[in-house]
Amino acid sequence: MALNQVDAGFDPKNVLSMDISLSRNAYQEGPKIRNFYKQFLEKVRNTAGVQAAAVVDLLPLNGGDSESQFYVAGRSRPSQSELPLAMTYTVSPGYIEAMRIPLLKGRTFDDRDTQQSGLATIIDENMVKDYFPNEDPIGQHLMTGDPSQPSALQIIGVVGHVKQENLDTPGGSDVKTQFYTCFNQSPDQFIGGGMTMVVRTNSDPMGFFSTIRSELVMLDANQTIHNPITLEKVRSDAIANRRFILTLLGGFAVVALIMASLGIYGVISYSVSQRTREIGIRMALGAGRSNVLTMVLGNGAKLALIGIFVGAIGGFFLMKFLSSFLFGVSASDPVTYAAISIFLGFIALLASYIPARRAMKVDPITALRYE
Repeated sequence: MALNQVDAGFDPKNVLSMDISLSRNAYQEGPKIRNFYKQFLEKVRNTAGVQAAAVVDLLPLNGGDSESQFYVAGRSRPSQSELPLAMTYTVSPGYIEAMRIPLLKGRTFDDRDTQQSGLATIIDENMVKDYFPNEDPIGQHLMTGDPSQPSALQIIGVVGHVKQENLDTPGGSDVKTQFYTCFNQSPDQFIGGGMTMVVRTNSDPMGFFSTIRSELVMLDANQTIHNPITLEKVRSDAIANRRFILTLLGGFAVVALIMASLGIYGVISYSVSQRTREIGIRMALGAGRSNVLTMVLGNGAKLALIGIFVGAIGGFFLMKFLSSFLFGVSASDPVTYAAISIFLGFIALLASYIPARRAMKVDPITALRYE
């Protein structure tokens, strides 16, 4: 439940993603590729019900990563082996808005960012904390690319951090800093025809796939679009393995709890029933029913407390083996231990109370004859 509430850094609701693969024979030149995506995005954005659309080379939580070395311009350059890494995204204008990644400062990419303008970049909040803790990063430059001739990227905005590979670690991946480059400014030698389109809609996003595919056919029938999937499904798939393991463990835990409850009830109930003759003697000698009930419940409570104490200690040490499966809950979570202890204690008292009530109703003479 805690994992399902984790903020991935973007809003997956009503967003459809799909992969586009352009033919290398038809689309070899960078300008032609950029022009294709510009026209296709315009058509998709003009579709009724579409709120935003953009393309990206690396979709969050989809099992991939893309890392680049960098350093801050104007500072001493670390050695090649010590250069820090950042997760790198190449996106078209409108991507930050389509994903609803929070813009914390500055601006996002727009039509000003072209092949003729200076290279721009957007960094995430983690990079600000690590490399610009007491200064304004807007207007400063990141150096990246070929060490012999690095590219200078001017920082134009700061956005929230996105969990790229998982939801159960603070950074979402081993590489905790991120920056974005503009697809429209990608060098011709590095631009590729394969991109992922994200489309934010005002209703069920899967219902728009056929319309988007029709727009592609009208633009260029020889190109393909495939693997339509909602970002909600992508997010769900990212925790599928952990969800399966925890569901399985949870099922076993429920079965174990039921078996423990039945075992406690059966043992204590049998133990009380074996004391029917003793109870009859006590009642014949003047013990009241309330005295008998108090005695039986007291004995049951003592056994329950001993069992709960021993079980809690054993559970505490055994839970350390399962701590890697936990999220948002510690292996020594007091709420869990208290809840289960109270529940099993209640079962023990119930197991004592029911046969005690039954024994209290037995006539003392009959009880004395009980074999």
